[in-house]
Amino acid sequence: FLLRDLVVNHLKSAARVAATLVAGLIGAEVCVWLKTPLPWMIGPLLVVAALKMADTPLQFPVPFRAAGQWIIGTSLGLYFTPVINAQLAHYLPWVIVSVLFAMAAGIGGGRLLQRMTGVDSKTAFFAVAIGGSSEMAVQAERNGGRVDLVAAAHSLRILMVVLIIPTIFRLSDVHGTDPYTPGLGHFDLLGLIKLGGLTALVGWFLNRYKIPNAWVIGPLLFTIALTAAGVDWTTL
Repeated sequence: FLLRDLVVNHLKSAARVAATLVAGLIGAEVCVWLKTPLPWMIGPLLVVAALKMADTPLQFPVPFRAAGQWIIGTSLGLYFTPVINAQLAHYLPWVIVSVLFAMAAGIGGGRLLQRMTGVDSKTAFFAVAIGGSSEMAVQAERNGGRVDLVAAAHSLRILMVVLIIPTIFRLSDVHGTDPYTPGLGHFDLLGLIKLGGLTALVGWFLNRYKIPNAWVIGPLLFTIALTAAGVDWTTL
């Protein structure tokens, strides 16, 4: 009976995970068909959030979240070409000022949110802090904050931003004028295997030693070092 219950529970869990992925995929495809901005982010976010608010039993395992962070960190690292690094070095003072401003805004906003809602200081800070939603949720979980409230706050923020700002740009027919220099432009399976394996190893190593946001920071820094050195293995 115990074995049967274990198998049934695993099957139910797998079904909930599969339903979550299918729901997100449907949402993405619908937004692609509607030609909305950022369809692969907006679609899954809207559909899964709506289903969860309707109390649908969806599930997404923590290792999946780590895998997503690993892919994001690796992908972002590929943009740090020598041209981009030169621009970052040129604007470094403004980058530092922006970081300090973001930290001050997070602290001030967190205190304001704490007074308005009565949540604890850690939850309030990570709910307001200017950063990635998954990263802030992980930090809240690590430091004893309410992960559900932090994730909900950032999901609402992202939802508002990605629905309002790109829509305004599109309706106003606003376009960028700076010339775009693409980064790596070719895909190589062997290069992807090397890049994926090494970045995963770095992420696992940092995570083992409790480095914050290890699955983003590790692959990101490793890929930045490769890209900055002119190592061109593959693109994602």
